[in-house]
Amino acid sequence: MKINLRQVALQSKNAEYNPKRFSGVIMRISNPKSTALIFKTGKIVCTGTNSVDSSKTAAKKYAKIIKKIGYPVRFTNFRIQNIVGSCDVKFQVSLNKIQNGNDALSTYNPETFPGLIYRMPEPKLTLLLFKSGKLVFIGAKDKEQAETLVSIGDAIVFHTDFEECLNDLVMGKALDNRVGCAIMTKVMQQLDTEATVYGVGTVQEEVGLKGAKTSAFKLNPDMAIALDVTIAGDHPGVKPEDAPVKAGSGPVISFADASVSLTIDSHLLRYFHIFIIIISMF
Repeated sequence: MKINLRQVALQSKNAEYNPKRFSGVIMRISNPKSTALIFKTGKIVCTGTNSVDSSKTAAKKYAKIIKKIGYPVRFTNFRIQNIVGSCDVKFQVSLNKIQNGNDALSTYNPETFPGLIYRMPEPKLTLLLFKSGKLVFIGAKDKEQAETLVSIGDAIVFHTDFEECLNDLVMGKALDNRVGCAIMTKVMQQLDTEATVYGVGTVQEEVGLKGAKTSAFKLNPDMAIALDVTIAGDHPGVKPEDAPVKAGSGPVISFADASVSLTIDSHLLRYFHIFIIIISMF
């Protein structure tokens, strides 16, 4: 069946037709919210819905609109051609690094398209990855195939390789925790004391020190020394008084940070003084 697209555009609401820009009529409805591309052959492509059922409902409504104009339309051959999925990892990613490690399957040319195009061989889908961390999956034929790539609750982490930088500096994943564990292990190996000393590596620091709390209640220590990192302020935009620490200038001893209300009994002060003297001797 041949359809006069100009007639459809003139006799329908929310429809536009500009054959110099696109060969079909672009029509929109609000319930379900969707957009249809209508071609003179009678083919209708429905996009923008969020489920198979709503897509079928929208397609029927577009067919009904064409029928009211005077064409003997029948709703047949409905099928899903493409399902689009998206997610957001909530952090920026290096598209150049991803492309360099996946030359055979990915394309990245920011002058023509702002995202990296990654074509998966199995399942045969295409992934659009943007610098902001947003991912768009296209090419799935059904919901089940789309969910083979990503599901609600999937863990997403940084993929960071260990790298040696200038001036004896290194970069890598979770170095704050790993360096702390390495130092703790070395100290435990060199201990020479009659005191009972526990070395504890804890988890969930960023969500309330949950691991440290359970360890503290279990061991009930007389004194504890926490091994962690702090922010180095020797880079542009940081005032010396806000972060006086410099990378490569030695260890840092912190009694508390700005989030802690610190109250020390006077009889304990001498232990802090002794501790500082002992540390400075090293």
